[in-house]
Amino acid sequence: MQVNSINNNQNFGMALKIDQNAGKALAAKGEDFIFKLKNIGEKMKDYQYVDVFIKENATPVVKFKNSCDAWSTLRTNNTIGKPRDEFISISGVWEGPRNTGCRAENVYQLASKEDAEKLYNLMNVQAADDLSRVVNFAEAIETRGIKIAEAEATENARVAKLNNQIKDLMKEYGQEI
Repeated sequence: MQVNSINNNQNFGMALKIDQNAGKALAAKGEDFIFKLKNIGEKMKDYQYVDVFIKENATPVVKFKNSCDAWSTLRTNNTIGKPRDEFISISGVWEGPRNTGCRAENVYQLASKEDAEKLYNLMNVQAADDLSRVVNFAEAIETRGIKIAEAEATENARVAKLNNQIKDLMKEYGQEI
């Protein structure tokens, strides 16, 4: 295996990212918010599919790691549709280099119907703050990503095993006919 580049960024692999200019806004949020961020950072340290950014004004946003310009603010005034099977719809404001301020409804496929119902219930709690909503959403998307990766790995292993069995069969019994 060849490694083409090494990322020397100290935040590489960290799913919680805080704007360097967010100090004043974080101080205004208080110790409980900072403690919560520290716990979130620890919990999300190995996330592979989503990042949570804390912007300069301490607004939390979700960014999909495979998307260069789409973040969802998932503010408490967003509309969360009732889940249908493993799908949930979220209407919210998107931000990014090309689409800041766009309001859109997006449908997300989660790992299961139960995960969709759990996220719906967590995000519709009136006391839920923006940070909790963003983190709950990030967790649901991360769970789905992991389940997809596991299913792909299982299928790849099955195909590799089948190919090896065919190769062995051909080695032992294969002939030109």
